Amino acid sequence: MKKLTKEQINWLKAKAKKEDIPFMFIASPYLCDQISKGTHPLLKDLPDPFKLGFLQQRAVSVSTKMVIDFLENKLDAKNNFILSNGEIRVIDNSAKVDKGN
Repeated sequence: MKKLTKEQINWLKAKAKKEDIPFMFIASPYLCDQISKGTHPLLKDLPDPFKLGFLQQRAVSVSTKMVIDFLENKLDAKNNFILSNGEIRVIDNSAKVDKGN
């Protein structure tokens, strides 16, 4: 997967503000490891269906608003940690959404 450039991220944010774009999230091995250990403070209250989905490497639907908030650093600590430790993709597209930090 390739990381998006700053220009591509800005284009995506502008487009997503005008129309709903279907996104999905796939957890990284690191996130899965943290979930399986059950010790990370931000993940302790994560609902079991999400934990199971992440551990089974299932793609989880993510709202356009959540992706935009992630790109603009407006998410709460738990959701920012989760989205920072995996891949966000537009459904039926290979582009990976990455803040580029």
